[in-house]
Amino acid sequence: MLTRKSRSNFEVVTVNDPAIDRHSRKGKSALEAYVQHRDLSRLLMHEKQTPTRFVMRALPHRACMFIDAEEHLVRKVALAFIMSLERIEGMEGEPLFNPSADGGDRKAWETLDGWPVVTDEALRRIAESLGENVVREVGAVALQKAVLAEHQRKAFWLPPGCMVDWEIDSPAIGQSTPITEAA
Repeated sequence: MLTRKSRSNFEVVTVNDPAIDRHSRKGKSALEAYVQHRDLSRLLMHEKQTPTRFVMRALPHRACMFIDAEEHLVRKVALAFIMSLERIEGMEGEPLFNPSADGGDRKAWETLDGWPVVTDEALRRIAESLGENVVREVGAVALQKAVLAEHQRKAFWLPPGCMVDWEIDSPAIGQSTPITEAA
């Protein structure tokens, strides 16, 4: 019997978000697990810090076929990013990018193969503000989630050029809390 894949939105936090505790033993172990499984409940955050959250739409099969026709991995993950991004939430949940909200920038959307996507201009602003590797990492997660069935074990990979920066300093010193408590 075939099961239906979840079409629920999901959240991604990038592995180099400065709110992530990467220096304590527990924090480092939690981050290593997050890189592979992308389970936000495993992450530990520095006290009083909130990560930037990318709220993503699940990609349907048709979008995956469109993306898969692209030859280069960098373009594939960029397409996955623009086709699945719903909004970006920053510190304290303030929206960094949310064209769907009342009064939001509706010009940030266009249609690609019948699917709403982020415009080139909006993508440029996001990449300039947050970094090209952030777009690649989040797009890679969206693409990997889309091609795996619900029952398949998920073992995620970072795209070329992206890696965990273990040297990021956190401006906050204090206790670490699980991300579910930090939100």
